Amino acid sequence: MKSIFSTILTLSLAVSMTAQTVTVGSTSLQTWKGWEATFHDGLHDFPASGQNWHNAALDAFVDLGGNRIRTEIHSGLVESSTDYVTPYFADGRDYSTNPFYNNFVSNTVRATPINDNADPNTINASGFKFAEIDRTVDSYVTPLKLKLAVRGETLFWVLTYVHFSASNQLHVDTPAEYGEIILATWQHLNTTYGMVPDALEIYLEPDNGAALVTSAEIAAMTVAARNRLVNAGFAKPYIIAPTTTTSTATLGFYRGVKTANSTAASYIDEVTRHRYGTAPDDTMLVALRAEVEADGKKSSMLETDFNGTLSNLHQDIEIGRVSAWNGKWIIAYPTATDTGSMYFMINPISPYGITKTNHAKYAEHYMKYIRQNAVMKSVTNSSSNFRGVPFVNPNGKYV
Repeated sequence: MKSIFSTILTLSLAVSMTAQTVTVGSTSLQTWKGWEATFHDGLHDFPASGQNWHNAALDAFVDLGGNRIRTEIHSGLVESSTDYVTPYFADGRDYSTNPFYNNFVSNTVRATPINDNADPNTINASGFKFAEIDRTVDSYVTPLKLKLAVRGETLFWVLTYVHFSASNQLHVDTPAEYGEIILATWQHLNTTYGMVPDALEIYLEPDNGAALVTSAEIAAMTVAARNRLVNAGFAKPYIIAPTTTTSTATLGFYRGVKTANSTAASYIDEVTRHRYGTAPDDTMLVALRAEVEADGKKSSMLETDFNGTLSNLHQDIEIGRVSAWNGKWIIAYPTATDTGSMYFMINPISPYGITKTNHAKYAEHYMKYIRQNAVMKSVTNSSSNFRGVPFVNPNGKYV
């Protein structure tokens, strides 16, 4: 097995023949949680033809090093008097000829929750629809768990709440309603599958222009969800927040949560951000890292734009000291163009070949070898041209 040290050193020596050294220290830094992707590989858009490549796409993601998956619940598809998802999948045709597709993907539908009743402390089961998350668990969570188990590893499963609308904010305006939809989802998954997510990501991009949710509102939702789950007998989930759209906004947003409600801040386990807009510099990442680590939490970068690069990944690990990373949104998609939004491109015509994107080819040298629960060690680099990020894996081997 080739370590990432030798891989990067080879690239460095191609530029300079000067010897480069990396001195690994004894100080332990971040513990790695996982390499994430959002569940999509085209199967939801191509429920008929997608079966031809779906299993191979999941295998490719696991082979690449993936071991963490983001699944989503859309507010208006879950808390609703109408099931918009089951008719779409029951029809069975791919999206282009499926008459139910527009309702399934309409943001108007997805972001318009219909309250199950007037009492957030009493769940009206008929007011919740779980076809969306069920399809995702059946198609992604369960098979990925099995594939990783064969390798002696475990899948880290994240459930993310999505509501891209500044209106119809039932779950934002009334935190108890947010606690209710999360509890209803947990209870359904526990009853149906005998398992619940490892983590709850409170709100996807609250600072996105389509949402504009405040730090105080995120704090209230965090407390409501945690308390509702624990009071119902569930273990406190690993909580991820605030998931800001830009990295430059993360520290201020996180501080806002702490100011609004220190209890909410104490419930957060992982401070996460995306990488859209202005790229973070080292100074910003160090400031964020220092505060997050001082609070005893982990950090992560879980979505980037189409211009995400290998240097972004290295900077986030070395300077930002993230514990999880999602470089390219989704697992794969049927396309001939490397748009930068996925790890793999799929040929939708037989024999349904799967091709690594350029980003995946380079990220693979990190993803394959830095495994779940690996610990980064302190390091002294002899040159800025070669900046090592040494990890020791659970098996005791350094990479």
